[in-house]
Amino acid sequence: MYENLNIPYVIGTPFGKEFAKKVIEDLKEVKSTKENKISYDNRKIDKDAEITIVGESIMSESLAYAISKEKNKTVNVISSLETDEKLLLEGDKIAMFEDDIEKCLKNSKTIIADPLFRPICPIDSTFISLPHEAFSGRIYRDEIPNIINKSL
Repeated sequence: MYENLNIPYVIGTPFGKEFAKKVIEDLKEVKSTKENKISYDNRKIDKDAEITIVGESIMSESLAYAISKEKNKTVNVISSLETDEKLLLEGDKIAMFEDDIEKCLKNSKTIIADPLFRPICPIDSTFISLPHEAFSGRIYRDEIPNIINKSL
């Protein structure tokens, strides 16, 4: 819509209360500036983050931002699907193959991912299940939480 109709866009999924507010502010901003915006683009990056999220780029980056703001935790992201690298923050990774994801997770202490990723996570890590239909399909559909504009 931006290329054809010059309608600007905001990239981000409004997870958590704080990030949902930011996405709304960004929507208002782009309405006047006509400049596209990635809402999660100023999240602090830490290569030794406390939490690693594995999943689709935009949802994972959005959740990482929400956790960092609401829980004051450092978070990094591994995009397990093909994505435009501009959608990831510096230091976050793309790893689409099981062996590559497993290597990226080797030092992770807390991991948030679809339950199908659990077998490749370190045994001593804390695993937080966050089902996603792109990975496990309908198997865990009833366990997908609604965290849009909800406290984390």
